[in-house]
Amino acid sequence: MKFYDRTCELEIIKKAVSRSNCFVVLTGRRRIGKTRLVREAFKDIEHIELFIPRKRLTLVMENIKESIQEQTGYAPSFKNFKEVFEYIFRTEKKPVFIDEISNLAYVESSAFSDLQAIIDKEKDTWGIRLVVDGSYVGVMKKIFTNEKEPLFGRATDLIDLRPLPLKNSVQMCMDTGFNFLDALEAYSLLGGIPRYLELLSHYKDILDLKKRIFTPGSIFLSEGENILIQEFGASWDTYFSIMEMISKGKYGPSAIANQLGMPIQMIPKYLQKLNELQLVRRKKPVLGNERHVRYHIRDPFFQLWFDVCYPRLEQYRDGTSTVSIERIDRMSSAIGKGMERVVLELFSVSGILPFEPDALGSWWDRSGNEIDVVMYSKKAKALLAGEVKWTNKPVSLKVVEQLLENIKRVDWYNDTRKENIFIISKSGFSPPAKQLMKLKNMLRLELDKVEEIVLKDKALTWVTD
Repeated sequence: MKFYDRTCELEIIKKAVSRSNCFVVLTGRRRIGKTRLVREAFKDIEHIELFIPRKRLTLVMENIKESIQEQTGYAPSFKNFKEVFEYIFRTEKKPVFIDEISNLAYVESSAFSDLQAIIDKEKDTWGIRLVVDGSYVGVMKKIFTNEKEPLFGRATDLIDLRPLPLKNSVQMCMDTGFNFLDALEAYSLLGGIPRYLELLSHYKDILDLKKRIFTPGSIFLSEGENILIQEFGASWDTYFSIMEMISKGKYGPSAIANQLGMPIQMIPKYLQKLNELQLVRRKKPVLGNERHVRYHIRDPFFQLWFDVCYPRLEQYRDGTSTVSIERIDRMSSAIGKGMERVVLELFSVSGILPFEPDALGSWWDRSGNEIDVVMYSKKAKALLAGEVKWTNKPVSLKVVEQLLENIKRVDWYNDTRKENIFIISKSGFSPPAKQLMKLKNMLRLELDKVEEIVLKDKALTWVTD
């Protein structure tokens, strides 16, 4: 598969290994492309690559011996990782890539101290050039950011690999055969996870993806379990229950506690852990009451998995239940919510805004009133606000009227601010909606305009027709 984006990360790794010594650490969730990135950086550089599986130490030592022998022609037997590190750094004099170094915590935890001692003593003498990655965010944070751990402060470069951005992800989807609309909707469901987008080649279109994404044999079916259970340990079922509640719109601690029948004072510690693991995000309404906090699942796929798949996981797994029309409708709703995130991303990176925003996000109040996208500039005393309507029906007059009413509720420079109001619609606008939007100088954005912005970097003029 073609390699997409990651220009900055590639440059960091290549520059690092060109020095006399380095220790590059990559973190990021599974399937995000850490191994592929390092291999791309090393494709023209002679190096050694080692993978650390979760096995007994004796079996891992045998695997590593075989791997080094295949790459160099010879390898001695090893009893532990100290011997492995000493051999490859002192003897081979090549950059070394250790894939899934976090698994050392389960194979031989003392190996971290052994590696630290070797780096501290021999990094200049042996010219140690080391690149490592790990998929378990909690373990990697502990290893490299906890000052009590032996490898704290030893990294020369830290890369937190994030999902592919919107444009690259959509292009990747289209390269698998999806049209622009289906690619945009697939991105809103799956996010910019390269492995997931790669798998779209197995599906004809977005409807086929919705029907078969959680059928037996699909890697998507057990993906939530496979990635997350080992992050949470023995308490995984409580964390899963909380994430399921958030996926269904229970955004606050009290709503979660009531739904699960748990004391509310127990919920914050779980939410804090989820936030530390970058699985949920604590949000405040832009220009709203900061006490109206909501928690949202960061990863679009986890949002989908907990909402649609997890409640019926065993039935989907054994084939006694199929993805029903109701569940397909839930996925369509998830696409609509996901498009709000997509638009926020589009506005934050594309340079198409009428001003440089101080903050961007969403607005809501305790009465249930919401605005999908809100941003502002104190310097310009300007407000930009709008809705994303991703349905198969044209935007109605009622939608436009409701947006205008909600904007009046945003209490900020009420009489002097400049307002830029917009609606993005998948299916266009009804004639009455168009008429009112023109009267109120509101901007209409339809699918063709979104496609121009995403694929062609076309500038957006914030004027109405």
